[in-house]
Amino acid sequence: MRFLLSVVLLIMIICSGCGPSSYWYNESKTYQRASSDCWDCLYQAQREIIEAADQQKKELEMTSVNSEPYKHTVFEKCMKDKGYQNTQDYKLEYTIRKGFVVYNDDYYYIAGK
Repeated sequence: MRFLLSVVLLIMIICSGCGPSSYWYNESKTYQRASSDCWDCLYQAQREIIEAADQQKKELEMTSVNSEPYKHTVFEKCMKDKGYQNTQDYKLEYTIRKGFVVYNDDYYYIAGK
C-alpha cells in the first residue's frame, strides 16, 4: 500500500509541472492567426534588438547588449497591442486549441479557436 501511495504521489508531482500555466489568447482570433501574430511579434522583437544593439554600438562603442529582457518586453507589448492577453490555462474553455511556437529554444504558448 505504501508503495502504491508513493507511485501515485510521484505521478502527481510530475504531472503538476507538465504544461504551461498561461497562454497568449484573443477570443476573436483563430489558433492559426495567433500563431502568425506570435511569429510577427517575435520577428519585431528581434529587429528591435538588432537596431538597439547597432545604435548602442554607434553611441557607446560597445559590442554586447543584454537583449533577453528587452526581447520579452517588446514581444509582450506587441502581443498586447494585437489584442492578446496572457490568460491562465484554467480560464480557457475546453474547446480552445492550445499550442506553442518555438523560437531560439524558447516556448511561446498560444491559444485560439
